[in-house]
Amino acid sequence: MAKNLKKGKFYLHNDINGGHPALIYKKNYKKNKYKAVQFTSKNGLNRTRLKHNINGNDETPSFVLNQPIEDKRKGFGSKELKGLKIYKDDKYLIIKIKRKK
Repeated sequence: MAKNLKKGKFYLHNDINGGHPALIYKKNYKKNKYKAVQFTSKNGLNRTRLKHNINGNDETPSFVLNQPIEDKRKGFGSKELKGLKIYKDDKYLIIKIKRKK
């Protein structure tokens, strides 16, 4: 298990549904807390549809939670998720979400 997660990388955020990809953007070493933007494939409340799926090989719609999440280190998987990226058309939305909270 990795001791620290890297900013700007995708990890699996564990939750009751099994997990969703999350982009780590801030960490607090003293409190052992990480802030992340979380993505999902299901529409719902407080979610915005992205113009492009974060998985470039997938054509299904991708959604982002409108509020950033904050969790301890154990709330994220140990392996970095490869092949995921934010497309240029969606970057402004992600930046807007990061500024919340």
